[in-house]
Amino acid sequence: MQYFYIIFFGGLGAMSRYGINLLLSSDGFPFHTLLVNILGCFLLALAIEYLSAIPKIPHQLVSGLGTGFLGAFTTFSAFSAENAHLLLEGSYTIAALYIISSLIGGFFSAGLGFLFCRKWLQRGNEAED
Repeated sequence: MQYFYIIFFGGLGAMSRYGINLLLSSDGFPFHTLLVNILGCFLLALAIEYLSAIPKIPHQLVSGLGTGFLGAFTTFSAFSAENAHLLLEGSYTIAALYIISSLIGGFFSAGLGFLFCRKWLQRGNEAED
């Protein structure tokens, strides 16, 4: 069943990424990949933190969402290929900005996802008391 979840959610994640690429395609700076990767970092942190707090959710479903959807939604290969292309074209400043914004944005959004979820879960626990 775990493989089914990964394949199913992986297809949804890839289609979502493709849709964003169509909406935000650009010739210069690869905003679409940056947005997808930063959003994916936030969503993965949120999913890990939230879903791990709910014992009734099967581990296979969590893997399907994390590995399948978010693994297919985010894309390190596109990030690497786009940077290689920018560097080969001599667009060193754009490549450096892309790399730095991806790293800082990814770490920041993942941290924000964890913090947001912890506050959310804390409020839920306080409401139950």
